[in-house]
Amino acid sequence: MNKTAAKEWLTKAWHHLSSAQLLFQLEHYTDIIAIEIHYAVEISLKSFLAYDNSKIFKTHDLVDIYKHIKDHINFDDDFCALADK
Repeated sequence: MNKTAAKEWLTKAWHHLSSAQLLFQLEHYTDIIAIEIHYAVEISLKSFLAYDNSKIFKTHDLVDIYKHIKDHINFDDDFCALADK
């Protein structure tokens, strides 16, 4: 277990989410807001791999990341059905 690495990844995720919130409050750049939210989710998911000292893959594909972490976290059946498509 590597709590320090996971916290570092989660801090980065928080920065992306905070940026998205600020842009949303200012009603600016909806395309960038979407990217910041995507990065926040991506980095949050990758924190599970960091915690487990597993290889962190260089991909932005959330479904692909999910396939690497599905043994570390339990999502509901609806999300799993989306990942199978």
